[in-house]
Amino acid sequence: MDIKDVEDALRGSVHGLTAQKLQKATGSSLEALTPVLQQLLASSTVSVYTTVPGDTLVYRFNKDGASLEGLTPEQRLVYQICERAGNVGIWTRDIKTQANIPQHTLTKTLKVLEQRSLVKNVKSVVNKSRKLYMLYNATPAKEITGGPWYTDQEFDHAFVEDLCKMVLGMVKQQGVSDSKTILDRLIASSVIEANCLALEDLELIMQMLVYDGRLEVERGPSGSSHPRYRPGLEVPSYNHLTETPCGVCPVVSQCSPGGLISPESCPYIKDWLALDW
Repeated sequence: MDIKDVEDALRGSVHGLTAQKLQKATGSSLEALTPVLQQLLASSTVSVYTTVPGDTLVYRFNKDGASLEGLTPEQRLVYQICERAGNVGIWTRDIKTQANIPQHTLTKTLKVLEQRSLVKNVKSVVNKSRKLYMLYNATPAKEITGGPWYTDQEFDHAFVEDLCKMVLGMVKQQGVSDSKTILDRLIASSVIEANCLALEDLELIMQMLVYDGRLEVERGPSGSSHPRYRPGLEVPSYNHLTETPCGVCPVVSQCSPGGLISPESCPYIKDWLALDW
């Protein structure tokens, strides 16, 4: 049987194939397939893992096959567990549970994998005390990093406020604009990097400005995929204390009911109360 046929079948499957599906894909018997799989496993071209539930063996083509050469069975197992965790990572305690190996063995194993740049540890903004592991080349999910709003696991208030001011300025300058246009202008002006902020991230900012009353949503043209925004109505702040005669009266400290200067005899209070509010 040709090894290339098995490799091609596994390359075409992201989640791997069972031996039964490999037989069907290659048109071969289990007896002919077994020595080929053993050879591919020995060369690290293919990795194998067990599905949960079901305990079914699944074979998957390993893109990092060459870099896995020389690893012990425990190291390969931990690597595969981190690989299955994807970009959300997996907690060390969960790795220990799934791999069923002692803590000291796990610690040494992770150290070897990190030194060979096969896995990396990342911190989560949700739980900073937990150390998560994922493949070295994986980009952590936003649930882990907090997205563009976090720097070194801390919410970046200054960045968010500066971005709000820039967005407001651009919308006021254009009168009406959509989020895609604003994002393009931010990138074109080098205010942010092209991959720093996604469109859905910017729309979160613009929605926040809508809730604050600083922007308003305008119904866009038919078929428009992006909401359009216009500046919100600026409501002047009203200080109820300074608007009353008492708030600006120079002798308010001497005013008292029944006194020489009193609310009952104050002509300014009477005129103010007589206003048509």
